[in-house]
Amino acid sequence: MQMASARAARSKAPRGTAPPNVGNNDGRAEPAWVATLAGGFQRLFGHNFDSRHNQLAIREYCAVNRETWIFDEGRRTFLWCGGYPTRS
Repeated sequence: MQMASARAARSKAPRGTAPPNVGNNDGRAEPAWVATLAGGFQRLFGHNFDSRHNQLAIREYCAVNRETWIFDEGRRTFLWCGGYPTRS
């Protein structure tokens, strides 16, 4: 049921905006210490996942790694790649 509502929300989103997250805590930002830790850990591996400034990086990573959670620094929340659209 949650997947259907996420798909509906994605289809209504204006073009060029980041899609809603699927499977995270309803889009609420993570606590600051979680955001700092998760974002820093990803940057150690050379990733910059920020849906507000660099959607292409998320789209390319998620197209290859569909069964992965990432930390979206733009929204400061976790994002399930399986629910992220890989086409613009």
